[in-house]
Amino acid sequence: MDMTIDFSNQLKATDADILMLELRNPTGQTEDYPDVCRQYARRNPGTILVTAPYIRDDRVLMACLRADQEIVQPACFLPGAFRRYKKGEDIAVFDTPFGSAAMAVFRDVFQPQYARLAALRGCKILFC
Repeated sequence: MDMTIDFSNQLKATDADILMLELRNPTGQTEDYPDVCRQYARRNPGTILVTAPYIRDDRVLMACLRADQEIVQPACFLPGAFRRYKKGEDIAVFDTPFGSAAMAVFRDVFQPQYARLAALRGCKILFC
């Protein structure tokens, strides 16, 4: 099965260092979406790939992928229709070549306490 996806339509410039995939309804992602994103990150070692939200193991997740690193962040704040999923309980702050980063998944970005806590933990870049 060929699991290649062309992400080039989501790039604004060539030779991007950070590639953030556009937000889509997380329930619409295919089962192999995280695996395809991992493969892309491994084939492009200089790129940081930040996925759109997706659902896996009863959680709404985002992942930051590099050739040698994978950080997965579950959503901490979920709207009514998504309350059947498990919430995340912590914010992962991690190093990138551009500075410390964290991910605000789905509705987390609308919660000021989320960004504040990430900043207090040293986050300089918030992917959302």
